[in-house]
Amino acid sequence: GKVLGVGVAAPGPLDPDSGVVYGPPGMEGWEEVRLKEKIEAACGYPVVLDNDAVASAVGERWIGAARGVRDFLFVYAGWGISAGIFVDGQLYRGRSGTAGEIGHIPLDPAGPVCGCGNRGCLVRYCSPREITDRVRRRLDAGEESTLRGIHGRDPAALDYEAVRRAAAAGDRLALEEVGESARMLGRALVGLANTLDPEKVVLGGRAFGRVGEVYRREAEEALGRVLYPGRRQVGVEVSASGEEAVALGAAALVLHDSYAPRMQGLEAL
Repeated sequence: GKVLGVGVAAPGPLDPDSGVVYGPPGMEGWEEVRLKEKIEAACGYPVVLDNDAVASAVGERWIGAARGVRDFLFVYAGWGISAGIFVDGQLYRGRSGTAGEIGHIPLDPAGPVCGCGNRGCLVRYCSPREITDRVRRRLDAGEESTLRGIHGRDPAALDYEAVRRAAAAGDRLALEEVGESARMLGRALVGLANTLDPEKVVLGGRAFGRVGEVYRREAEEALGRVLYPGRRQVGVEVSASGEEAVALGAAALVLHDSYAPRMQGLEAL
C-alpha cells in the first residue's frame, strides 16, 4: 500500500510520456518497444520511464550532491556518454526531448568519424569501447603495460573493467588513455558551462568507476577556464551513488513524478 510506482531508466532515444523506447544504440531489436506499457502489465504498478542520464540527474537532485542546486549537469557515462540537465530547478529536455546528448558534441574536425556523421565527437574519446580499443592498439604496437599479460592470452578478454582497474593501480598506458578521455570531456564541459551557466557538474555512471577522480580533476581544471571566472565558479563532484546512480535515479523518478511535476507554460486563450 506504500508503493507509489516503479521507475525504469533506459538508454535513449525514448519518449517518457508514451513510454516507448526507439532503438537505443547497441540494443538490437528495440526499434519501437512499448516498455512502460509492458512493465505496467507485468507488475500492476504505475511505471515512470526516462532516459538513464535524466534518471541519474533526478536521483542526484533528490539524494545526492545536487540537493538544493537549481542549475546543474549530471554527466552519465555508461555505454556512451550523455547528460541530464536541470535549469532553474526543472529538467530541461529540449523541443524533441533529446537534450543532453553531449556525446555528439564535435570536438575535433580532423578526428575519427562518428556514427552520427560528424568527426571527433566526444563519445569517440570517452566511451569504454573507444578507450579499450585505443589501449589494444597500443599494446599491439608493442608498448609496455601491466595489461600485456591479459592481452597476450586473449585480446578479447581485455575489457574496460581491466583498463580502469589498471589505471587506478597506476599503469602508465591505461592512465594515459583514461586521462586523454578525461581531458576531452573537460573540453566539452567548458563549452556547456559557458552556454548553460550551471552551478555544478556531477559525474556518475559505470564508466567513471575506479577512475572518477581522474575525470573530476581534469574537469575541474578545464572549468577553471570558463568565461568570467571572477564572477562564477562551477563545482565538480563525483556522484556518491557511483555505479548505482542509474538504479537510484530510476527509483527517484517515481518521487519526482509524484511530488515535483514539470512546470507548464501558459497557453494563449
